Amino acid sequence: MLPSASVLITYAFLALAILAAWCPCQIRRRALLIRPWVPLYAAALLSALLSGVLHGLGLAAVGALAWLAYTDAQGSGPLALRIARGIALVVLSAALAAHIVPGVDNALLLREHRFSPDAAPYTQYANFDKGSMGLLLLVFCCAQGNASIGWRAAVVKVLPVLAGTCAVVITAALLLGYTRLDVKLPSYTPVFLAVNLLFTCVAEEALFRGILQQRLTAALRARALPWAGSISVLCSALVFGAAHAGGGWGYALLATLAGVGYGLAYHRSGRIEAAILVHFSVNATHFIGFTYPRLA
Repeated sequence: MLPSASVLITYAFLALAILAAWCPCQIRRRALLIRPWVPLYAAALLSALLSGVLHGLGLAAVGALAWLAYTDAQGSGPLALRIARGIALVVLSAALAAHIVPGVDNALLLREHRFSPDAAPYTQYANFDKGSMGLLLLVFCCAQGNASIGWRAAVVKVLPVLAGTCAVVITAALLLGYTRLDVKLPSYTPVFLAVNLLFTCVAEEALFRGILQQRLTAALRARALPWAGSISVLCSALVFGAAHAGGGWGYALLATLAGVGYGLAYHRSGRIEAAILVHFSVNATHFIGFTYPRLA
């Protein structure tokens, strides 16, 4: 199912804006320094409005999230205001991720498709609301390119976590009868992987690890509590699993196990990219090597 050209352009701009979040260069316009993601995301918003992907309430929600993320990153104001702002940021982010904010018509890419004869039908959307949430949290609130550890060291640190997370989650899924070995490479694979990486993995890791886990760790360490990092990893994983409870207890359990791995990757490296890499690797392994999304 191919969306219209105007809708495809909308998501192309959003995808480029997310990728540009890692671009260190800046555009100088007179006295202003503009990060490359800004004009790309502005183009995505304009295109979304013109193509019907985004409407008034959706635009207002995205604008409110941008303001909350920006002001929260500044850390200004009394403690009570900062706490209230942080709560509002998480609640609105979760609402956009869950697609319960009106005014967004996400593009349907695949409807009730079976990748294998014994697989449950699968429907995939390109989610403008969730993708926007991930971008705004990423650029304003998450530790990324300015983290002290470099890319090479980060990869070395998370490779054992990546391998262990894939092994544990897939083994658990096999034992639960959730999936089976089913190696495949359908023509839809590039679309699935790109949409999953940019509009799912980035958004979920920005929220659950970049916001929830990071801030819980900081709060626990401020109180000199022991095992602050381990507690925050476990708590973010439990919340991540609960967020997937709509798929049943087995799915929630698998998401919790995966969340522990994503949290460990973030904790060990200090970079949100590490959590995104592990998350994407688990999803790609599941899609290519096993029944997706699950056995019928």
